[in-house]
Amino acid sequence: MQNNMWYTIFNLSLPATSLAVLGAMSITILFLFILKRRKWIDSFLNYFVLFILVWKFSYVLTNWQEVMNYPLSIIYFDGGTFGIALAAIILFIYSVLRVKSEKDTIQQQSFYWLSMYSSSQFLYALLNDGVLWLTILIVFFNLVILILILWQRSFEKIDRFALRMTLIYLLFTLLVEPLGFQQPKLWMILTFIVYAAWYQFKMKRSELS
Repeated sequence: MQNNMWYTIFNLSLPATSLAVLGAMSITILFLFILKRRKWIDSFLNYFVLFILVWKFSYVLTNWQEVMNYPLSIIYFDGGTFGIALAAIILFIYSVLRVKSEKDTIQQQSFYWLSMYSSSQFLYALLNDGVLWLTILIVFFNLVILILILWQRSFEKIDRFALRMTLIYLLFTLLVEPLGFQQPKLWMILTFIVYAAWYQFKMKRSELS
């Protein structure tokens, strides 16, 4: 689904993408309050801010002259596919370092990812003007996942749950959504799959040794 809607808030025009991401951040923080994981909020915001900064400011790398001529363009535009890919790679490295230093757990990171992605896709579908049947399908699918996230009684296996759901997202994106392989969000999906699979493999090896 393509971004085709812009919204004006206090004289500032923002694309549906930006509003969906900000809304997803708010929903994730709300979930952390509901699930009594308030201590995770600072950690979550570190990941969120890092991703946004890389995604937005990567526009400077690909459109240097444009930014020099119109500095405010960085507010309205982002790095596109390149920015998402770069942000996904940097977030991957940051996540590995946080787990290795035992500052975060894979369970925390999996929750952040699944909540953010499901919420953003849910809001993105609502905010954009797309094909009706596809919009309904995306909204319903992501709403179910958000309910399942809140239904989690324990976070011990949420990393496995997130990996399974992300594999379903991958198939859904490739087989159902019109743009298929051309969608920038595939970078985020594939990065999480590689990261979660690497962690599962690492845990299996440690159990066998």
